[in-house]
Amino acid sequence: MEAGTAHASASGRLLRFGGERHDSVASGQCDSQDGITIPSTTGAAPMNAYLIAAAVLAWAVGVAHSILGERLIFSRLRQGRLVPTDGGTLLQERHVRILWASWHLPTLFGWVLAAALLRLASDSTGGGLTRPLVTCIAGGMLAGSVLVCYATRARHPGWIGLLGVAVLCWLGLRG
Repeated sequence: MEAGTAHASASGRLLRFGGERHDSVASGQCDSQDGITIPSTTGAAPMNAYLIAAAVLAWAVGVAHSILGERLIFSRLRQGRLVPTDGGTLLQERHVRILWASWHLPTLFGWVLAAALLRLASDSTGGGLTRPLVTCIAGGMLAGSVLVCYATRARHPGWIGLLGVAVLCWLGLRG
């Protein structure tokens, strides 16, 4: 038997880790080609814990981005409306409106990527589009991290969250 190969018991849930065999329900872990997985007690395919963590972190970064942006930036430009319009002497109303909308786009995109990562975390085959999609998400998050780190001279903490998502994605792809 090869290390890392799953072996079924009478319950169909006995797996091998390294050189040892474990019951996936009892141990709380499963071995797979996609890194650490969370076993299913409902008979569904196990989920990749790294990709779940990456999805949660991407969602949290989006929440923090929108909430902090509203409090620290847009609250001063708002005149009792949902969409801020007061750009002072520097910006026209239409410019403030598009800045506000553009500010929240990364949050929406981050949430879409988080949802995609959750779906990809449950792909038990480890093939198909999982690897290229997770690689693209990780590369995009890494590029975003480098951009934010460089542009803010590492003073904005967003680069850390984006880097964390990228690293978790790549860990989820380990075989």
